[in-house]
Amino acid sequence: MAKKNKTYTSRPIDRLAGAAVVWLALTVLAELASFGLVGLELDLMSGLTDSEPLTEFGSFPDPTGLSVLTGLGRFPEILIHIITAFVVLKWVYRASRNAHAFARGLKTPPPWAVGWFFVPIAYLWKPFGAMSETWRVSADPDDWKRRPPPDAMRWWWGFWIASNVLATTSTRLGMMADTVGILRIATVCEGLAGLASIGAGLTLIPLIRRISRNQTRLIAEGRTRPDVPSQQGWTDQGQDPL
Repeated sequence: MAKKNKTYTSRPIDRLAGAAVVWLALTVLAELASFGLVGLELDLMSGLTDSEPLTEFGSFPDPTGLSVLTGLGRFPEILIHIITAFVVLKWVYRASRNAHAFARGLKTPPPWAVGWFFVPIAYLWKPFGAMSETWRVSADPDDWKRRPPPDAMRWWWGFWIASNVLATTSTRLGMMADTVGILRIATVCEGLAGLASIGAGLTLIPLIRRISRNQTRLIAEGRTRPDVPSQQGWTDQGQDPL
């Protein structure tokens, strides 16, 4: 629960939103490239039986060496994912912080709008609740509690959960794989996780744009919470980290 004695002042979000959209677009492109690598690996495995044992390095027999190249090709994708996660989570914090500056009664404080993504089990629903509050306040700060989140947000969350579950399954199967058959299943899960990640990125981009556009308008109108006497009244202790 947010502390009742804490008030927030809104901050510009349009430039941060633009950066988040750019990196999400790059992530989608990286996932498309990765999906191509998955297809190549499945093609290389197509001539092998499921019972074929893996090599001592945990890969399937491949005299061409292409499987090694496809593995190395995933490193740029991992780097893009890390940068994208940092930028998007920074946007999530800023958007939540602004929402707290526009309305009262939000259940998730800005730090936890980000923190819940890293808490086991709770990450399945808590971040969605925080994002839902942010969207509803940004759309209608006066009557946000009665405003439902858009269907696009549910699609984004469904894609995001599916991507995480499939990626985790792929990783665990890959670590325990001792035959081509298990590795094949792990590779298929990796490809499906990539497709779900693409869906999550494509549905999150318009949500970021819409929330940011609404918040920019509210900032321009000088919107503050009813209990904040000054539009510039930042009373939180310490410096805002983001």
